[in-house]
Amino acid sequence: MNNNDILQSLINHDSKITLSLSAFEVFVLVAYLQTAQHWIRGESGLMVQNLVTKLINAVSQSIPEAGKLLEQGNQPGVKITEEYFE
Repeated sequence: MNNNDILQSLINHDSKITLSLSAFEVFVLVAYLQTAQHWIRGESGLMVQNLVTKLINAVSQSIPEAGKLLEQGNQPGVKITEEYFE
């Protein structure tokens, strides 16, 4: 099985994986994905954007204030700087 076969298998797999992450860990993950999505284009970029949106929604349900901060970082044209992570 090559890398493309593995990737296609993952795409076709419909079960959900439960992650045991704290709200803070999800927040940090989203912040780093937001940084990455500035350089990722095409289909991969859309996948990252969709993942970021889902994670922001999950954080917003638990901690609305944190969700609002992440939503600010997800706006087009926002420059994510060092201060965003502090």
